[in-house]
Amino acid sequence: MARTRWTVGGATAAALGLGILGGTSGEGAGTRGDSAIDAVAPLAGHWRAELGGSVYEEFWMPPSHGQMTGVMRSFDAEGNVHLLELLTLREGREGLEYTLRHFDEQMKPWASESAGPLVMRADASDGRPVAFTPEQGGENLDSITLDVSQSGRFVATIAFKGDGARAPLVLEFTRVAGRP
Repeated sequence: MARTRWTVGGATAAALGLGILGGTSGEGAGTRGDSAIDAVAPLAGHWRAELGGSVYEEFWMPPSHGQMTGVMRSFDAEGNVHLLELLTLREGREGLEYTLRHFDEQMKPWASESAGPLVMRADASDGRPVAFTPEQGGENLDSITLDVSQSGRFVATIAFKGDGARAPLVLEFTRVAGRP
């Protein structure tokens, strides 16, 4: 069955209010602003959000070799998994790239992503928050905006497009563990 609803990964969240774009990174997180990936280093750790009876958890590994890897899971109050995501943030020639792939509870990729993952690029901005727009996939997705401007918290906003588009999905994550 094809899934047409979109949820965050990165903060889905993916997830970052940053000055990103440009630069390259070596291993580990350098000084904030050294490069695009260093700017998102505060995502490293474990995050949790609750919305409409569902729980969303994201886990991000620290930056290494110009990329970060994360996972997201969503489950209901009884612990039934709704959604799993594999997430990456990486520096590319054209700026910061955010890639994610949705899976069901059986680890089957969504039919809507059978040709490949959703690929988004950060808009050219050095402000906060940062909006990612789809380059591949995400036909109903307008953008994912990530804001990590507050310590111990990040907000992921998923906006949809089209006539009668649904209201944006806003997930407010708080840090459970990891880097302060």
